[in-house]
Amino acid sequence: MTSILLYGASGRAGTQIRAEAARRGLHVTPAPRTSAPASPAAVTTADPAADVAIRAVYGPDYDAVYVAGTHRLLADLERAGIPRLLVVGLASVLPGPDGTPMFRSPDFPEEWRPFSEARAAELDILRAYEGPVDWALCVPPMTLVADESAGYTYAQLAKALLDEATTPKHHREHYTLEP
Repeated sequence: MTSILLYGASGRAGTQIRAEAARRGLHVTPAPRTSAPASPAAVTTADPAADVAIRAVYGPDYDAVYVAGTHRLLADLERAGIPRLLVVGLASVLPGPDGTPMFRSPDFPEEWRPFSEARAAELDILRAYEGPVDWALCVPPMTLVADESAGYTYAQLAKALLDEATTPKHHREHYTLEP
């Protein structure tokens, strides 16, 4: 049985991941909230038999969460011996029609640019990582919503993440989910 350490367990994605995991009979340990999203306390208090960590977090301190936090999380997972990390990514970091990331487009909302820049840095950190943790960054469609009638849902995202957690197909890469 797959055992999961879940960062962001009380958020929109995390709540759906926990519910879907329960339906599948998978064990989930919520990573405790700390002042730093990925801290040694969060990993050392985790189920030591966790097969995979899933990171579905949002934090307003973008550097602490997505830049410094990604470095810290990878190091903590290494120390804890958790071999796999799945990260919920962001669609705006993907290339647009001209090949540049969507968030660099002149018509991209300026107020969302710092968040997208931090998420792009997070992906760069993962790509440069050479340690033992096998990672995959899952990019849901831009239309990620709670209401099933309005687009790709958090419940669909949860199913896709748990499919990847139990039957890995992506290794040290980002991949996108189709709407």
